Amino acid sequence: MRLESLANEILLDLFEFINGVHLLRAFFDLNSRFNQLLVVHFQRYDMDFRSISKQYFNIICKQHLPLIMNRIVSLHLSNDDETPNLPNVFLSYGFTLDRFNHLQSLKLYYIRSIDLLNQIINQCLHLPYLLELDMIDCYFLYEKENIRNLINTIWSLPKLTHWKFNRPFSSGIWLEEISTISSSIKYLSIEKTECYFTNLSHLFKYTPYLRQISTSIPIDFEDIQFQTIISSMISLKLIFNSYCISSMKNLFQIMPNLHYVTLHITSFYLDGYEWEKILTDYLPRIKKFHLKMHLNYPNFYRKENEINKFLDSFRTYFWIEKHQWFVRYDWNPSDINGYGILYTLPYVFKDFIYSNEFLSKSTCINDRNYSSYDYVTNCLQINDKNNLESCSFLSSFQFPNIRHLEINFPFNDNLWLIIPKFNQLTSLYIKLLGNNLNYKQLQELFNRASHLDSLTIGIDSWISIDFEFFRLESTSIRQVRFVRKNKLTIQYLNNREFDTLINSSIVFHCNVLALGIENRTKVLDLIKTVSNLQSLILQCQDDTSNYIESLSINDELIEWLCSCLPS
Repeated sequence: MRLESLANEILLDLFEFINGVHLLRAFFDLNSRFNQLLVVHFQRYDMDFRSISKQYFNIICKQHLPLIMNRIVSLHLSNDDETPNLPNVFLSYGFTLDRFNHLQSLKLYYIRSIDLLNQIINQCLHLPYLLELDMIDCYFLYEKENIRNLINTIWSLPKLTHWKFNRPFSSGIWLEEISTISSSIKYLSIEKTECYFTNLSHLFKYTPYLRQISTSIPIDFEDIQFQTIISSMISLKLIFNSYCISSMKNLFQIMPNLHYVTLHITSFYLDGYEWEKILTDYLPRIKKFHLKMHLNYPNFYRKENEINKFLDSFRTYFWIEKHQWFVRYDWNPSDINGYGILYTLPYVFKDFIYSNEFLSKSTCINDRNYSSYDYVTNCLQINDKNNLESCSFLSSFQFPNIRHLEINFPFNDNLWLIIPKFNQLTSLYIKLLGNNLNYKQLQELFNRASHLDSLTIGIDSWISIDFEFFRLESTSIRQVRFVRKNKLTIQYLNNREFDTLINSSIVFHCNVLALGIENRTKVLDLIKTVSNLQSLILQCQDDTSNYIESLSINDELIEWLCSCLPS
């Protein structure tokens, strides 16, 4: 059946599943019928500008946005490596958010300026349908007055129900700048922001209709008594790094109608009897309880009887028969600190950490009932040992929905069993564990990962990259980064490695490239050869600027590049 033979109503239904950027690129100007459908009849554009090229973004801003502005319901603006400065370019065209009068969802990524955020959010104050606001990885300095203006403007958005703020390593002290009561916000996700109990206490006063919150509690020894009862709260998700168990109990007490609780505990451990008492005394309406607990318990070191005793505390009537809540305990018998992880089944957390040396036990009679870890999207291998023999721990598990994978290379062939399909994998971090490796295994992974977009290679400074690596092929990879294994430092390539790289298929389709080079003149060859490059993150060993100088617009390396490249 030809697409053109479908009725208009069916085509319009199909359009709702396609990113508006791709929709316009694929169908606009095909013929007058499609133009009429796109410009007149289609009413729900989701415009996601992440990964867009500068050239096509300019085309959309000039030709399309003025025609469809009042039918855009979702908008994504990002200032990441692929689309640097895009939000500012967007505003420079004269687009203000208040003109998008049917906007329901706004998602902002990697914005570094608090002034720009204030400008954008202020323009949203009179949007009648804006329900959802996400601010992902938006880093900025703590400027009290600007933070106060930003957070109170957000709390003043008249229809906003969902706010997500994902900024790693930030403190929740700015929550205490809230002085406006929100009558609409019901769902908050501030998972990567560390909120002390005092921050949460203040937040609750000004957000009285909360139904769900996700956040992180830092190391905190203060025992706080909460004053505000949040009877509307039915769902709580916490990453709990605090040692203050009594404050956790007090938090449960002010939420008498909690039905769904998800806890990730990193700072203490309780056995099944202790959790049973807390759940019975403080969460009488609980329907679903999900737990992940990190343990460093030396008494468990190679003492399986201690582990069995611990698991027996989760085999009472309360756990097995009343609620049918089962737990699994994974541990490393070689770790003298007794490191292990206990979690309820099914496993509902998006991150899963494993080692080839892990062993596992559970309270479930039939382990196969919980062998599929459907919620896991990020899988990380934590040991650096090149141990390809022992991986029995994972042999009965499956991870069908992995999007980000961190592994050692070479890896155990059990990987093909535990991840049956790689069609959702978009990001891969590999740690090279030596020289003279057989890269056929990695090529097979690339072949199976048809949507792999980002590749990061972690290398020890003493390891040189084998020539075979540069012969790997992938038609989907758009971002390549070479880093040290700590992930914080860019890895330098020598001249031989660099010359091989720029002529390799691994970077042929590359939009983003991050690496270090010995000689700056090599970057000119790179720019000429990698024709699709949109963003280059570069360190040169012959760059004489220090870090502070590199933040200046007068950076010597940048000036040199400008003089060498056409305008």
